[in-house]
Amino acid sequence: MVAIVFVRLAKKRFIAQRSAMDIVMAVVFGSLLSRAINGSGTLVSCFSAGFTMVVLHRCMEALASRSPWFESLVKGHSNVLVRDGVVDRLEMARHDITEEDLVSEMRTNALTQDLAKVELAVLERGGQISVVERVEDA
Repeated sequence: MVAIVFVRLAKKRFIAQRSAMDIVMAVVFGSLLSRAINGSGTLVSCFSAGFTMVVLHRCMEALASRSPWFESLVKGHSNVLVRDGVVDRLEMARHDITEEDLVSEMRTNALTQDLAKVELAVLERGGQISVVERVEDA
């Protein structure tokens, strides 16, 4: 019950797992609460640490929303993989993304596997690839 209250206090992003910071916070938070459940830590110390994690996460989110440098540090940034149908192979290699990975995401997100129909494909900072299909002029 206390975990639910903490997560509700932390806002939705706390367990959204959209950035490296969110994932680390969720894992550490879960680990803290597991100590209370299995008895390896006292309830008071585990709940205090959990509350501290929630406050820390909110402070980091507030700082990230005000500082582009800090946001890039804790959340990362997106990388363009395809622009106007042209694949940036260096960027794909930098992130260990294969042509098949890209085509799979194109089929899923833009319902195409034709690069000429892709205006933009971006490796988002959460790790997913978003694909924007080119709008055909009428």
